[in-house]
Amino acid sequence: MIAHGDYILPVTMTEIQKKVSSAIVSSNFSEILSYFDGSEQSKLRYTEKLEHMLEDLNTVATHPFILLEHMQPNMASKRAANLIENASGKFQALVTFCKRFVNSEQNVAIICKAGLTSDLVESVLCDRGLHLQRYSASNSKLYKPDNQKAKGAKFHLIPSDIKDLTSAVYAAFDLMILVDDSFDVASTYGRGLRMQLRDPSLRQPFAPVLRLISCNTIQHLQVYGALSFPELIASAVVLRKQAGTLPSEFKRMYSKDLSELQPFVDDPERPCPIPLLPRIARANHKDVEKALYLDDDDQYQVNFSVRASSKKQGSESDSEVSEQQQVGEVIVKTEETEDSRPARKRRKIEPEPEVLSILEDLNATRPLSVALLVQYNDMLVANKRDHAELESHRAMAERREELIESHREGIRQLNAKIVDLESKLSDATNTMEKFRVRNSLVEKELSSTDEWWSKIKTEIGESLSKEDDQKFGSLASRIAELEDDNKRLSTDVANERNRYAYLQKTAQASTEYGETVNKEKLSLEKELKELKAKYLDAPLANESMQNEQIASKDSKISALQAEIDNLKESIKVQFNQDRNGRVGRPADRRGGRGRYNRHAATAEAST
Repeated sequence: MIAHGDYILPVTMTEIQKKVSSAIVSSNFSEILSYFDGSEQSKLRYTEKLEHMLEDLNTVATHPFILLEHMQPNMASKRAANLIENASGKFQALVTFCKRFVNSEQNVAIICKAGLTSDLVESVLCDRGLHLQRYSASNSKLYKPDNQKAKGAKFHLIPSDIKDLTSAVYAAFDLMILVDDSFDVASTYGRGLRMQLRDPSLRQPFAPVLRLISCNTIQHLQVYGALSFPELIASAVVLRKQAGTLPSEFKRMYSKDLSELQPFVDDPERPCPIPLLPRIARANHKDVEKALYLDDDDQYQVNFSVRASSKKQGSESDSEVSEQQQVGEVIVKTEETEDSRPARKRRKIEPEPEVLSILEDLNATRPLSVALLVQYNDMLVANKRDHAELESHRAMAERREELIESHREGIRQLNAKIVDLESKLSDATNTMEKFRVRNSLVEKELSSTDEWWSKIKTEIGESLSKEDDQKFGSLASRIAELEDDNKRLSTDVANERNRYAYLQKTAQASTEYGETVNKEKLSLEKELKELKAKYLDAPLANESMQNEQIASKDSKISALQAEIDNLKESIKVQFNQDRNGRVGRPADRRGGRGRYNRHAATAEAST
């Protein structure tokens, strides 16, 4: 774990990744030696090519297919997903980890480079039936599994080499998986993706990050800090033999399909139980010399150790050889030029038993015989190797013969099944023919039944007389008249309902007018009381005037009281007449003698 919420999942490398990485380093041996042993001018000369080598190594650590410029696999085929997954250890770890999100409802971001890398990730994940949404600079594509009711997390495939897609990616991520190890999560873009739309009440304001790092590679070294360019070159050379080798604790995790990470998958806010990634030492130019000069592929000296008794040579020309080695040892030296490589350590090779016997007889005194013996030894080794390959090919041929025989037996069984199926097919064909004959008979019966029914209908139509037709016509006219009467009665009922509603409104208005008159009466009585109180203590000279005013007020009050009584009586008369009119005959409701004259009632009330 580099920081809080930043975790590393080391991944292995497949055999094809290891071979391609070793081939890339081996093809640049001369440039690497010139860079470390040459002048500053030669370093500047080979820097660009070595930078390209480091880029290729990082690309192969992600997926070797990215280096292919031609003959790319068809990603739409059924075998493409398995082919892509099996070619890269990082993709195998990605698929294994993503399968852990089947029962979760989370948003997971996968950060990788745009272009072919995103195409490969998209092809692998879509074939696994996962919810995937891919983003680009122009638009985004959403892929849903065939089963629309399938549950699981939603994976967002986001390119790492586009400056900003925060506005296009509208989701709160629970976890971010980095396939591209060069993506800077501390940048403004990275921090924006990690914290956008997340709940501020969570323990971690930023989404956790899981880095997929190839073990024992340059990516592994760069996790714990930046390296200088010579250190990167030296590490690439030294680590090429052990690239992708996982420690034992991580092998145990992958053997269980990363089941130990399930609690972290269910709740990414919890600490991830991944062990710490072990550190590896940085390399320098001395380590490069050891790695290159001790390589088994480039030999400058061949040393045959012969188990024989030591003997001294008589001549002075052979004294130097006798000082360096015992009798029976053979040294083959190459001539060194000015541009040749520095002297290397000797590598001893055990010769074959046949060569040992010849060396003991000849004592290895002549260079020509030594060279011939070396060639003879190489031929013996090649012969044994070819013999072993021949035996392996024979065993393979025997296995293939057994496989062919098993396939032949399977073909025989398939032929028997085909014969059985053909017999069943013939039986089914006969049964279908019987059903077809029966169906034709049923159709004939149906056609005869239709003809009989049509005859019955014609006979019934001819049996009807003209009198029946007249009766039917009179009944139809009578029904039409009754329907017209029903419509007219419905219209009269609707009119009476409207009139009743109008009378109710009139009665309500009369009641309101009576309340207004009562209020005036009360105000006049109040005024009368005030006048009486005001003029009780007046002089006797004004008593007659006060009596007249009081009499006039009393007359007004009596007139108002009479008016109120008349109004109440008129309302009662109007209400009684209206009620009698509603319960009367229908002819009265349509405007007969019993119809209530509203204008006459109003005139009577005013009188």
